[in-house]
Amino acid sequence: MRTIHGSRASTPIGGSPAPPYSKRLKRSLCTMGMASAFFLSLTACAMQDTDTFDSNAWKAQRGVEFEKNQRVHMLSAMKKFIHVGMARQEIIALLGEPDYSDKDGTQSLDVYYMGIPEFSIDTQQYEIRYQNGKITSHRASQG
Repeated sequence: MRTIHGSRASTPIGGSPAPPYSKRLKRSLCTMGMASAFFLSLTACAMQDTDTFDSNAWKAQRGVEFEKNQRVHMLSAMKKFIHVGMARQEIIALLGEPDYSDKDGTQSLDVYYMGIPEFSIDTQQYEIRYQNGKITSHRASQG
């Protein structure tokens, strides 16, 4: 096959002109972009947060390795059930025993490990603070 080089585009003898380099590059980038978008949409669908809270599923995650813990996907639904002023006994009934607990006089802290959120390297936990056995604050934090 003979091609002619120079300032003109290369044209194989007996064939049609090859598309310019920039068009091939654009096609490749477009294809890679579409494939990436498709992959990310599948990942997002697989790991979506749930709108419903399952107390038994939450409790079953106690002691599970951070990488496998699925509590993080229940966070938004779970937070709807936790309110300042609730008794610690109500929280234990709802969430089970905490993964970590600390008490100092009339103040106490319960921590529930929630795993590692998608696209993150930090673990996430849910902290509940009590005064005289009643919730004074609660929040998710990364650690």
